[in-house]
This record gives sequence, structure tokens and C-alpha cells, in this order.
Amino acid sequence: KTMREIQSKYREELLERNLNPLNFERKIEANLTKTLVNYSCGDELTMSLKIENGKILEGSFSGVGCAISKVSADMMIDAIRGKTLEEARELMQGFFDLIMGVSSEKAQKIRGELEVFSMIQNMPARVKCAKLAWRILEEGEE
Repeated sequence: KTMREIQSKYREELLERNLNPLNFERKIEANLTKTLVNYSCGDELTMSLKIENGKILEGSFSGVGCAISKVSADMMIDAIRGKTLEEARELMQGFFDLIMGVSSEKAQKIRGELEVFSMIQNMPARVKCAKLAWRILEEGEE
């Protein structure tokens, strides 16, 4: 794909998913809930996950934020559903590498809708926005 095609797809998917998030304010029986704040721009998301036997069964988010932080939260939930915490953290590391322009084996494994975030590497100010929701997976958060 050309850079122009990727940029176009990025804009379309971001706008579409921002207007119609799949996991926003869904009612789930969460056992891990955390409010995450990006102090540089004021985004504040509350992430909720239902985890059983180390596996992420469901997720939901609420709060206010820019399109990038909200769409990242929404797509993250889709991407980690059914994965173990360990697998989700591997995915998080790959996603962080991808958005920071770090070429790594983990970044190469980022496929599907999350790939649209590869554009973020050209927008350093937005990296924190894309990372915000994923911080619920950081070690020591259980």
C-alpha cells in the first residue's frame, strides 16, 4: 500500500470508529477498572475488563477524549478479547513499537484494524493519545 492509501484508510477508519465505537459504555461485569488520564491534553478514559483465569473475556470504556484515544481504546478491546494478559501485553508492546516507529518483531505482528495507527509515528504529540487505554495492561495493574 502507498502512504497515501494508508493515510486515507487511517482517516476513514478513525472517523467511522469514533462516531460508532463498538465497546463504548457497554455493560460488562468488570473485575479490573481503571481511569487513565493523559494530562497533556485532558483525555480521561475509564477502561473496564472482565478477566477470568488470566484470560480477558470482555472489555468496555467510557469517558472523554480525542478520536485517537477513543478509537485506540475501542480497537484495543477487540484486539485483546479472548487473549491472556501475557498475550495482551505482548500485543501492547508491539502496538507501542508500531506507533513510535520502532521496527520490531512484535510491531510486525500488529495486523488488521490496529495497523491504521502506524500513521501516529508521524505525529509524536498523538502517541500518548494512542497509548492511553493500553496502560490498563501495564504490569502491576491486576
